[in-house]
Amino acid sequence: MIYKKGAAGDTKLDANISWSKVSASVTLGNEDGTYKYLPTFNNPNSLNVSFTSSETSVATIDNSGNISVLGVGETTLTATFAGNSSYKEAEVTCKLTVNNIFESTVANALAVAGALDAGKSTSDAYKVTGYITDIEEISSQYGNATFSIADTEGGSDVLLIYHCYGINGASIADGDINVGDKVIVAGTLKNYVKDEVSTLELTNGQLVSVTTGIHAVTIDDANAPAYSLDGRRVDQNYRGVVIKGGKKMIQK
Repeated sequence: MIYKKGAAGDTKLDANISWSKVSASVTLGNEDGTYKYLPTFNNPNSLNVSFTSSETSVATIDNSGNISVLGVGETTLTATFAGNSSYKEAEVTCKLTVNNIFESTVANALAVAGALDAGKSTSDAYKVTGYITDIEEISSQYGNATFSIADTEGGSDVLLIYHCYGINGASIADGDINVGDKVIVAGTLKNYVKDEVSTLELTNGQLVSVTTGIHAVTIDDANAPAYSLDGRRVDQNYRGVVIKGGKKMIQK
């Protein structure tokens, strides 16, 4: 503990107020759940602290340290303690950046990610709408999923959605998403490169919405020929979306 000697020989303790982070970044809109990354204020001695925000159009902060995100930009959050007979005066700051979120198609997201340097991510978030074309993994251990989406059902130009969580940050379990579902996913775009192979992906993502797709469709004629979405005839060993008897279904 650090002490400060007063004029009459008195000692004062450090206030020990602090922010949980020197800087923080969140995404406007809260659909992707990133407001959980707002800084928190530590005041172990329950001192009488005042708060200010340098840019109130970006965020405001009340007398209890509760932060309200309002707009895109940067602001400095300042906590000030004037000092008293027991504790020294103190002031601590945190820079808060509020990023924008852009509505996007899969094609646009691929163009943005493809223009990034290798290994780089966007600072802004993107809310991308598409149809699930393939599910690589649903992790029961981590509660997230890795899957691909395209602008159309069965489309070939796909964006990888890497380690995505459910709506409001909930875990994703088997059956929560299926091939053919229409989804909106929010996160940052990245040009991921490994072994000189580039993968365009959306990371740090969460589902905004899921609209049930074609996985529940059944047909009466089990012996009808099946065709993949690109028109190839397939047998019963084929796994995925097929057209059978003039209807779409999932062949598992």
